[in-house]
Amino acid sequence: MKKSVVMTLLILTCQIVLAQQKITGYKPDIESYVGFIQSQHQSPVEYLLRKYETHDVIVLGERDHRDITQYYFFEKLINTEEFYSQVSAIYTEVGSSNYNDTLNKVLLNSSLTEAEAAQQLIGVFRDISYQAFWDKYNCFYLWKTVFAFNKSHPDFPITIEMTSYPFDWDEIADTATCRAKTDEVEENYDRFMAGYFLKSFEAKQNTKRNKAFVIMNYPHSLRKWTSQKNITYSDMFGGYINEKLGDRVCYIIVNPYTLNYLPVANGKWDAAFKYCSFPPIGFDFSNSPFGKDTFDVWPLKTGILSFEELYDGIIFINPASECENMVGIPGFIDRKFGKEYLRRLKLRMYAIQRDDFKTKYRWEKASCNTLRKRTVYDDIQYRYGDDGSKNFDTIVNSWLLF
Repeated sequence: MKKSVVMTLLILTCQIVLAQQKITGYKPDIESYVGFIQSQHQSPVEYLLRKYETHDVIVLGERDHRDITQYYFFEKLINTEEFYSQVSAIYTEVGSSNYNDTLNKVLLNSSLTEAEAAQQLIGVFRDISYQAFWDKYNCFYLWKTVFAFNKSHPDFPITIEMTSYPFDWDEIADTATCRAKTDEVEENYDRFMAGYFLKSFEAKQNTKRNKAFVIMNYPHSLRKWTSQKNITYSDMFGGYINEKLGDRVCYIIVNPYTLNYLPVANGKWDAAFKYCSFPPIGFDFSNSPFGKDTFDVWPLKTGILSFEELYDGIIFINPASECENMVGIPGFIDRKFGKEYLRRLKLRMYAIQRDDFKTKYRWEKASCNTLRKRTVYDDIQYRYGDDGSKNFDTIVNSWLLF
């Protein structure tokens, strides 16, 4: 234990020292990346808004589901007049679509105070996930953001359209039903989300604010995928809507790190942005060195396609060191809902583990209701321990001169 603590302190000390070191240059390998970044001047918001000039739909591939800093950016975007004058609905992967009417009755109710709305939104949030509890705070933050926007912009109301397969906990009375309904959700996941979106999007085409903004995680935001064996798949949300809407859709990715918490492109991207002092910009992948790199966000399932074959462009909103992975929904469990939540949780866990799940009300209340933050570095330390080769900054700094 003592050794582990010492090693952790040494790693943190090295990170601080490296952060304080002045960058004097970079290796030739990233020269094209640096030069390209320095030639770009569109902010992420400006970049996305220009895409609406030539496209009707933006599908945004978010990074880690937990990262709330993406949603701080969405808040800025939502409150930009050029956005809300064109977009009347934000579509999300997260949330059972059968609760959209209930959700939007709250989001559009300007007579509520923010505190009253938050309380009612918690009531809706309890029901939207077949997983019993969706613990990512940024989803709830987006709801509150849209409510606040609607209250201050009554002439430009925005709704949230959750696209996931319908699920109703009131219909789940036993483990067999829970397992069957859960399987339905997962088997129909992307196909249903695409079908729901296409129907809703088409219904809005006779209105003035008929552009769409869609938030999807990997792999759902991809329009296709080709494996190492040269087998191409398009059975994801992005693929389904690409088949129907084609060039009307623009696919954008938020600057990513890999699913095992390491920098993409072996750190070249992050090194180039670090050398340039992390400018928030957006740009197309075509005719850029970034677009030519093989998509490696899935490090254990690497395909053969490049970033530009999967996405049209990227927005760089902040470095991985500034990401805040927030979990927990304050107020999610109270005494009235506690018994029902334990029932749902045990049914869900039995469907996964095929065994009884032991827990207690006070444990679950403390876990669900407490808002907690983890950094990418916390996740790296938890996953890799003292393996210095997995240190994010060490990989990035290997391309820089100090």
